Amino acid sequence: MPPEPLLPAKAHRLLPHRHCSSLERFRKKLDRLIHEARGAWCARFGPPLEIVSAGPAIRERISIRPPARTIWANPLEEVYYGTGEGGVVVEHPEVFLYRLEHIYITGSEALAFSGPHTLLRLDPSLNDFALRKVRRPISWLARCVDGPVLALGGRGTGNRGHFLCEHLPRVLLARERLGAAFPLKILVTPDHASWQMEYLTRLGEDPDCVIEGSRGTVFCPEVWFVPNLSRTERADLYEPEVYREIARRFKRGLPPRRKDRFLFLTRKDTPSRGLLNEDEIFAVLRGSYPDLERVSLAGMSLHDQISLFAEARFVVGPHSQAFRNLLYCEGVLSIQLVPGHRSADNGYCVWASNYDRLGSIPGNRCLSLYAGEPYHGGNWNFPLKPFESAMQRLETLDQARAG
Repeated sequence: MPPEPLLPAKAHRLLPHRHCSSLERFRKKLDRLIHEARGAWCARFGPPLEIVSAGPAIRERISIRPPARTIWANPLEEVYYGTGEGGVVVEHPEVFLYRLEHIYITGSEALAFSGPHTLLRLDPSLNDFALRKVRRPISWLARCVDGPVLALGGRGTGNRGHFLCEHLPRVLLARERLGAAFPLKILVTPDHASWQMEYLTRLGEDPDCVIEGSRGTVFCPEVWFVPNLSRTERADLYEPEVYREIARRFKRGLPPRRKDRFLFLTRKDTPSRGLLNEDEIFAVLRGSYPDLERVSLAGMSLHDQISLFAEARFVVGPHSQAFRNLLYCEGVLSIQLVPGHRSADNGYCVWASNYDRLGSIPGNRCLSLYAGEPYHGGNWNFPLKPFESAMQRLETLDQARAG
């Protein structure tokens, strides 16, 4: 039996993000539940999901950046751990810009379908995405976005760290090829459009062209797409010059700041991965840094975060997305406290390294310290004695460096 055709989508536009009413929230929830039910039914009884990376929906495949290589060096980490490894080499794949036609996009990951059961997978970061979670398109529930659309789907689009490190570079590279005047609409993650709009606006995009996606189905006659810039499912930063340009645009208009603030990034106000002995760690640090202030970024606008970190001289705290803001610092000492061991199988080690590398781009000195205890999720402790020893060692290294 041939696959069922997708009917034309309803010809009404998906409007830019606005605060929605109770009725709109109910409609969104119902839309999501219907799609989840259909996806579960299809996974068990329906036509098999076909996953393709080619087909008539791909109208153009344009090379916009050649393969490249970055050598990430961290002199402070090298001296502290005495690894003798030198810089870490990261290979960047060739970057392509795709022009797609007649695409249905579903769910918060913005999965692209060229048919009712044909998933167009161009993004390697989604190779491990659970197929049972795929919401297949329902054409009669689809909302239409007219005009050229840049779809920002993929891994972790609702996460601020992923959004800055992985998705904003895709916007920059698309604009690099298409030009600033090209009339793109940016399709972003549902329920996160308010803060993502602030990021995109500071990047230079028109806020009226930032379109909130759907947990159901969106139909786009024309889609432009840059796959995730990591070669594999693992998160890697792209070339440093891209992040320098993001920082330059984000800090545009910011007056010169005195770099005299000592920041402890608290996790006391978070529901998970809290540092159980944060007060004791903070007290130890206060002995060396009397001006240390405990700060929370919850509810803080992007502008205020940039302003805060532009004033920093010292940044410390338990590992979190907040360390992405090291991109806006210059000449600070940064210390991340990370659960688990310093090993490649610790996922937090990967992201701690990413934030250290991000911080190194504007010239900061960054070091991650590890609790050295097995970590299986949830709240955790950083043993006090090893922490005190680590800080004494770091002070000794700084004295030797100054001498």
